[in-house]
Amino acid sequence: MIERGLSRFLLLLGILCISACQTIPTPEPEPEPEPVVIDEPEPAQPPPEVEQPVVKEEPEPVKPKPVPNQDLLEAQTVLKEMGLYTGALDGLYGPKSKKALLDYQYWNGLPLSGTLDEETLESLRDQ
Repeated sequence: MIERGLSRFLLLLGILCISACQTIPTPEPEPEPEPVVIDEPEPAQPPPEVEQPVVKEEPEPVKPKPVPNQDLLEAQTVLKEMGLYTGALDGLYGPKSKKALLDYQYWNGLPLSGTLDEETLESLRDQ
């Protein structure tokens, strides 16, 4: 019995060896993928030239130089002598002239306008 079992074992072992020795077809190697070539982007083209409308710039209007007022220049001179006016003797009406005229009108009981009206001018000429 042992012989029979041994022979079966050897037979089976032989079949296995023969099966193992047969060449097993191996799958063909996959071809290497071709390298991916990335196209370089074309350089950006500038937008087409669009003709811009011609805008004529008008020069800023020339501001006329202020014209000195002779009556105001006379009033500024008197007010400066009185110590009420501290600006330049230029005959031009500005904030310093207004303040000096208001102060003069206040101290002399005249209507407060801050402008060189006839009544204020006559009063100043009497100084």
